[in-house]
Amino acid sequence: MDLRGAAGPGGDALPPVGDILTPPAPARRFFDDVTAPVKEFALIRDASHFASFRHPDRFLDLMLTHVRPAVTAQPAAR
Repeated sequence: MDLRGAAGPGGDALPPVGDILTPPAPARRFFDDVTAPVKEFALIRDASHFASFRHPDRFLDLMLTHVRPAVTAQPAAR
């Protein structure tokens, strides 16, 4: 699947991450339709649909630096 032309954060092209369950382009379109007080679209390269298992270090870093501060009002940890 060629994802060139699909918009990522800031309008840059989404990288091909090989997720056949939820490819980045439709995931991004869904994300763009969601209204939330705080949201950010993040991809972990070479993680596919199982980011927390394939790249636990990157996944944890995103959780600590982006999700935790949003839900706890505490500064980013790590």
